[in-house]
Amino acid sequence: MIAQRASLEGASVVIRGYFNPPIFSPKWFFDQQLIGAAEFRASEIEVITRDVAFFGMGWLGCQVSSETLQLTTTNPEEFERLRDAAIGVLRLLSHTPVAALGINREFTFILSGMKTITLLVMPSPLNSSGKNI
Repeated sequence: MIAQRASLEGASVVIRGYFNPPIFSPKWFFDQQLIGAAEFRASEIEVITRDVAFFGMGWLGCQVSSETLQLTTTNPEEFERLRDAAIGVLRLLSHTPVAALGINREFTFILSGMKTITLLVMPSPLNSSGKNI
């Protein structure tokens, strides 16, 4: 039997393009006013190199490679701010070529007598007229 509510909910914005991972850091997000002081103080850097950048800023996670930027949150109350952060990054990097953008939702449920399962929901792509393919 599936639990009434998901035990964990998340969302991510995944952008495929050409990125320069070392420019991304909690300080860059703070300096660009994409996060506030609380998120900056709560930031935890896993790694920032010329090839990848992985770090968290309170409710907002960031993973960057030369081909992908992914912003995530596991707090449903922050989904709109996640959207705003992704839009802010794209506006700031307006000359960066972007090939695709995806918005994903993740739900984790605990089943009675079974292991935890995670369901990843990806909306169907839209064609140029805005209709589902």
